[in-house]
Formats: sequence, C-alpha cells, structure tokens
Amino acid sequence: MACAAAIGAGAALLYTVRNYRLSRRGQVTDRFTKALERLGSEARYVRIGGVLALEQIVQGAPEQATHAAQVGLLTECGSSGDGMLVAGSPGRAAGSRSTTFAP
Repeated sequence: MACAAAIGAGAALLYTVRNYRLSRRGQVTDRFTKALERLGSEARYVRIGGVLALEQIVQGAPEQATHAAQVGLLTECGSSGDGMLVAGSPGRAAGSRSTTFAP
C-alpha cells in the first residue's frame, strides 16, 4: 500500500514539474513577443521599454539570451542614424550591458 502511494506521489510530482515548465515557457514566449512589439513602435519611450523588457527576460530566462542578442543586432542594423534606439555602441567593449540611444 505504501509503495503504491509513493509511486502515485512520484507520478503527481512529475506531472506538476512538466506543467510548470510548459507554463513557464509560455510566459517567456509571451513576454518576448510583447517586447518585440514594443521595439517596433514609433514612440521612443516604448522602444526603450522593449529593450528593458528583453533585458529582464534574459535575466529571468538565460536560455533566451541568444534570441535577445539576435534581436538587438537586428535593432541596431535597422537604426541607421534615424534617431531610433540602438542596442549597444560600437565604442563599447564586448560584453558591456549598457544601452545607448542615438541622438
């Protein structure tokens, strides 16, 4: 009887862990999508919020760092002196986490 209860508890634990991971992945995906939408905004302060949201995503879900870096590069390439947000600066050392803004 105790063995069956232990097996049942183990199965319930595995089910709970699986559901937690799936839920967490969905939340990170939603946050990433909203951050991307903010980066495409016309308003500068909304784009700044998008960059900050990406930073928070990377801090909370380090496995998303590669995707956030790719988005940062695309954002930088897409802003060629038009006053848009630029992630990083050519004069900064590699690994610098500072975000600069084009004048």
